[in-house]
Amino acid sequence: MKLGKLELTLVLTLMILTSATAFLSYDSFQVFALSGVPVDGDGVPLEDSGDAWEGATVLLGVGESNIIEFDSANDAFGATATIAPGEPGRLFFANDGVAETTKKLIWEIDDPIQLTSFHLIAAHDADPRDIRYRGFTEFRLYGCNGTSCNAVNGGDLLHTETITTETVQTNLVGVKYNNINDSPAPAGFENHLAINRDVTTSTAYSKFKAEFDQAAGNDYPSPPPLLTAALGPRIVELDGYSDHSINLQSPSEGDVLGIGDIIIQFILGVVLGTSYTSTVSVVENFGLGVEVFSSSTTFIAATSTISSSFTDITTEQDGSHSVTVLLESSSTTTQSTVNVIVDTTPPTVLINTPNSLGFVPTATPAVSGMVFDATTTTVGVTFDGGSFTFAT
Repeated sequence: MKLGKLELTLVLTLMILTSATAFLSYDSFQVFALSGVPVDGDGVPLEDSGDAWEGATVLLGVGESNIIEFDSANDAFGATATIAPGEPGRLFFANDGVAETTKKLIWEIDDPIQLTSFHLIAAHDADPRDIRYRGFTEFRLYGCNGTSCNAVNGGDLLHTETITTETVQTNLVGVKYNNINDSPAPAGFENHLAINRDVTTSTAYSKFKAEFDQAAGNDYPSPPPLLTAALGPRIVELDGYSDHSINLQSPSEGDVLGIGDIIIQFILGVVLGTSYTSTVSVVENFGLGVEVFSSSTTFIAATSTISSSFTDITTEQDGSHSVTVLLESSSTTTQSTVNVIVDTTPPTVLINTPNSLGFVPTATPAVSGMVFDATTTTVGVTFDGGSFTFAT
């Protein structure tokens, strides 16, 4: 008989969170126009990196005429995947050679928002070219939920922006966007379109769809090179805003936290100049619930998004907790809540069979035991240091 050594090992997964910026720290890298798309000191449009659509998941519906060149669909929402030389972070719709083709883009965000405004920044080719070279004549924005945004259905129409009603290629010669915040663009940037538009809707959407009617343009004349196919539009950025959105980044719903300190990180979508009160609270869900942390801050929004963080929230008891962020203004109230489990107590493991130092008459002994822990779901067993066998 061989004396075997058994080890019963508990396998745990812990989430490690890092702290973020201090509470109510503001972006300062860009100069915001009082109304409209952010611009730099020369009036040139800038991309916003903190809007509600930043990092959105792009969903390209099957059968849509929206094949993207350079694999850059996410570039409209803050990514920089474009491999076009000298143009990182630009979305290029494909060249299909069909005038007035409608190019379509569908994207999704984690939490529904009631959209109140959006920024659209686009650019056709610069001088000596015009809108026929990577331009569009009309833009439409839709909001939707579930499967209502697809290749056929657009969802709820939120906005239509007509650049020009002209659809004949020869009549588009010399036509340019030349619009930054509804004013003529600075010299050298006449190929830019940068607009901010308000949206009125009472519905919160998690999906959005944009349609761009490509400017007509087969058999282009000079300037060279001679192009014989319509060029798909170039989109620099799409930014979406809500005056009462909360993006609770951490913790996430159902997280098991192995430490008593809860780190809370969130982004608020707000309106410039509006007064808000944000309240963060943590409740231990025992009986009627016990509030272990609460902090309220009143502020006047200096930017359209505000990143905030709390890092020193210590809970007194293991178990279920809820984390809530509440945002209030004079006209709107919204909140976001996630439920987490705090588990700081090490597990207890008891091996029932085989007995310690006992003889095992088989090479495949039966193992039984008990694990005492509030959140453990997986147990691993190893024999003589071999591979683990897991059970739940």
